[in-house]
Amino acid sequence: MACWKILVALLVLFFLCFPLPVSVKAIKTTSLPLRNTTEAKVRCVESERNALLRFKRSLTDPSDRLASWVGKECCIWKGVNCDIQTGNVISLDLNDRTNNCYWKKIGYLIPGNSTCLGGKISPALLDLHHMEYLNLGGNDFQGLTTPNFLGCLEKLQYLNLSFSSLIGVPPSLGNLSNLQYLSLRAYSYPYNTVERNWVKDLNWVSCLSSLKYLDISYVNLSSATLWLEFINKLPSLATLILQNSSLHYLPHSLPKWNMTSLSYLCLSQNYFVNSMLPKWLSNATTLEALVMEYSNIQGPISNVEWGKLCNLRKLYLGQNKLNGDISRVVEGLSSCSNMTIEVLTLGVNVLTGQLPNSLGHLKNLRILSISFNMVSGPVPASIEQLSRQSFTKSLCKTPSIESFIPILWKKFFSNLSNEWVPPFSLSAIELRSCSLGPKFPTWLNTQKQLQWVVLSNNSISDAIPPWLWTLCSQLQYLDLSDNQIGGNLPRIVNFPLTYQSWTMGFYFSYYYGVVVDLRSNRFHGLLPLWPNVTHLNLANNLFSGYIPLNIGHVMTKLQVLDLSGNAFIGSIPHSITRVKQLLRLDLSDNHLSGKIPDWWYDLQQLQVIDLSGNNLSGSIPPSVCSPLSLFWLRLCRNNLSGELPQSLRNCKSLLALDIGENKINGTIPE
Repeated sequence: MACWKILVALLVLFFLCFPLPVSVKAIKTTSLPLRNTTEAKVRCVESERNALLRFKRSLTDPSDRLASWVGKECCIWKGVNCDIQTGNVISLDLNDRTNNCYWKKIGYLIPGNSTCLGGKISPALLDLHHMEYLNLGGNDFQGLTTPNFLGCLEKLQYLNLSFSSLIGVPPSLGNLSNLQYLSLRAYSYPYNTVERNWVKDLNWVSCLSSLKYLDISYVNLSSATLWLEFINKLPSLATLILQNSSLHYLPHSLPKWNMTSLSYLCLSQNYFVNSMLPKWLSNATTLEALVMEYSNIQGPISNVEWGKLCNLRKLYLGQNKLNGDISRVVEGLSSCSNMTIEVLTLGVNVLTGQLPNSLGHLKNLRILSISFNMVSGPVPASIEQLSRQSFTKSLCKTPSIESFIPILWKKFFSNLSNEWVPPFSLSAIELRSCSLGPKFPTWLNTQKQLQWVVLSNNSISDAIPPWLWTLCSQLQYLDLSDNQIGGNLPRIVNFPLTYQSWTMGFYFSYYYGVVVDLRSNRFHGLLPLWPNVTHLNLANNLFSGYIPLNIGHVMTKLQVLDLSGNAFIGSIPHSITRVKQLLRLDLSDNHLSGKIPDWWYDLQQLQVIDLSGNNLSGSIPPSVCSPLSLFWLRLCRNNLSGELPQSLRNCKSLLALDIGENKINGTIPE
C-alpha cells in the first residue's frame, strides 16, 4: 500500500502543471484567425493538391482521419484551409484533439483504433508556399528527428509540434521571421529522454522577432547557458513556458529588460543551482502570471520589488527554498493601486514573519496558500474584508500552527458563537491539522456554495451533521480523513449529485467527477451509494458487514473504488463488472472470503487490482491479466493455492506483482 501511494505521488508530481493555465491575454495575442473556406467557392491549386497527397502518402493513418482527402477540391479536405481569393493552402491543422493518441502512446487502453498520425513528414510541404499555419501536435512520429526543412516555410506564423514524439529542435527554425506562435513541448514518451532532444544553443530564437508565444517545455536545455539572454531579445513575446526543461542556470540580473510585452512566465519544475529570485523580475511589470514552483529557488523573497508588479494576477512560488519575511510580498502587492492579485501560493518554503494587516487590501484574492512555512502570529483581522470572494485558505500546515489560534482564528473556526454568520460565501476551503474539533464548525452550515472541502486531521470526533449531507448535491471534493468521526453513515441509494465538471487530479489530472475521501476515521454502518461519484475512497475506517451487492448497478460511473483497511466480509460483488470505466480497485486489508472471481474480462480499463490482506482462497483466475493496461497486481497475504497460471504472461504492462504469503506451489513460469 505504501509503495502504491509513493508511485501515485511521483506520477502526480511528474505531471504537475500539465497542461499549464496560459493567460487569456497571451492566448488572444497569439491566436491566428483562419479564413473561412466555405463562404465562397474555392478552387484548389493543383500543384498544392498534389503536394498534400504526397504528404499524405508518407503518413500512417490507422483510424483513417484523412479519409476526406480525395477528389480535386483539396480546400474542403479535413484540416485544410485555403485563401478564399486565391485558393492557396494557408493552413494545415492535423492536431489530434481527442487525446486518444496521447493516452495510447503512454500505454493506456483506449477503445478503437489509434488516432495517431505517424510515419514521416514529407518535404512536399515545401510546395505549400503560402502556408501560414501548421499544426502537427498530438500525433506520434515515434522519435523522428524534427525536419530541418520546416525552417524554409518562410510565411509560417503558427507552428505547433507539441506532444508529437518528434525529437530535437533544428536551429533552422530561426529563419521563420514571421512566426508568432511556436510550441515545441517535447513530452514525447518514451522518446523524451533521447539525447537528440537536447538543445545546446538558443541563439536561433533571437531571430524570431515577431514571436508572441514560445513553449519549449520538456526539451533538455541544460547546456543552453545563455537561454535568457537570447529570449530577452524578443520584445513582442507575451508567453514564455520552459517547464521541466532541465534548466540549471538562472541569471540574477540582465543589462536591459527587453520583453516589454511578457504577461505569462513559467519556469516550474526545473532545478536551478544556487539560484535566487532574479532581480530582473522587478522590471517585468507587464507580468500577469508568474509560475516558478518546484524549481529549487533559494534566498530572500524580498529580492523582487513586488510593488512594481501591479498587473500580477497569479503568483506561484510554492515548493522552493525561499526565506525571509512573508509580509514583504503581501505589502508589496497591496501597495498597487489596482491590486489585481487573485492567486498567491507560497507553500512549502521557509518563510517567516507575520501576515500583515494589508492582506485585507487584496480585494481580488481568491486563493492564498502559505502552508508548510514558519509563519507565526495572529491572522490579521483585515482578512474579514475579503468577503464575498471565492477564497481558499491553506494556512494550517505550518510548524507553528498554535500561534494562529488566538482571537480571529477562534472567531472563524470554533463554536464560540453558534449564531455567527460569516460575511463571505466560500466555494472551497482547505484546513488541515488545525485542531478544529471536537465538533464540526457550525458556521460551515451557512456556506451553500461549497464545492471543495478539506477538514482532515482536525481532531473532529463529532458525528457527521445532517447539514453536511445536504451539501452533497454540489460538493465535488470532500476530505474528512484523519479524524475520529463516528456514527452511522446514512443508507443512501440515489443521493443526488449534480456537479460533474471538476478536474480531480488523480493520476494525470485527466479524470473528471466527484471525489469523496473519508479516509482514516472511525466510521461504521452501511456504505452509502452515490450514483454520480467517480472516485470513492473510504480507506482505513471501521466499516464492516458486506460490500453492497448492488454497488456496481448503482455506481456505474466509478473510476476509483478504494474500500481498503476496513472490516468488510463476504465475497467480491459480481455487480462490479457493470462499472466499465473502473481504473482502480482496492479492497485490500479486509476480511473478504471466497474465490477471486473470473470476470476480469469485463473490466478492460483496469490499471490497479489490490486484493491483498484478505481471506481469499482457490487459484489465481486466468482472466486476471485480461485488462491490457493493468500495471499493479497485489494478491499477497491470502490463502491462494495452486500453480501460477500461464495467463500471467498477458500482464505485459505490470510495474508491480505481489503474490507472496500464499500457498502457491509449482514452478515459476518462464
